[in-house]
Amino acid sequence: MVLVTGIDEAGRSQILGPIFFAGVTLDEGVTERLVKSGLKDSKLCTRRQILDLYERIMKFAESVRTIDVQPRVIDAWIENKEKHDPALSRGLNALEAYAAAKLIEELDGERYYVDSPDQNTKRFRDTILRYCSKDLTQDDVIAEVHADENRPVVSAASIIAYHRRKIWSKGFEEEYGLSPDVLWITPRLESVIHRIPPAVIRRSWRSWRKFKTSKTRNFWRSIDYQT
Repeated sequence: MVLVTGIDEAGRSQILGPIFFAGVTLDEGVTERLVKSGLKDSKLCTRRQILDLYERIMKFAESVRTIDVQPRVIDAWIENKEKHDPALSRGLNALEAYAAAKLIEELDGERYYVDSPDQNTKRFRDTILRYCSKDLTQDDVIAEVHADENRPVVSAASIIAYHRRKIWSKGFEEEYGLSPDVLWITPRLESVIHRIPPAVIRRSWRSWRKFKTSKTRNFWRSIDYQT
């Protein structure tokens, strides 16, 4: 039995809510069977296909681990307030590398495939290795752009992460009457933003900074995160 692990995220670009990371360890033989049953990147699947694949992955995976990173933590990484290691880089790519490293520490595989947000995949891989406490070599971790499309085990991780994001999104939509899957402050979001808990908003997003500094929104400048 040859075990491989895939890691991916969902919700990186949205202005609202957590980023959901997932790591999935599969036997290569099981991975081949999942591909035959329709396994592919979550962005290429219908909602029904995602639900079916989610159940299959959870049934046949050797192990699954997830990390949900809240907006307050996302903002801290972007604003370079996290102090895990000041010598390391900051921003969303660094946060993704850190989350991938933590998932790798909890999952066993002969090789780890990670979807890279950085076109410089060597830099992204090396950042993961610096954050990871496991004794791994450069050959053990493979970071690739579009790994979620090209590596079935990463496709499996994308399905898990996407499913978790959608569960959160459904609850949000039921509460506030609109989808949280937006990249900036839309007119529809602006119309209900006074009802949304500040802790749900990623304040480091340019769209939010522009919104809160408007002369007509002084109220929002003084609001801090709710605990």
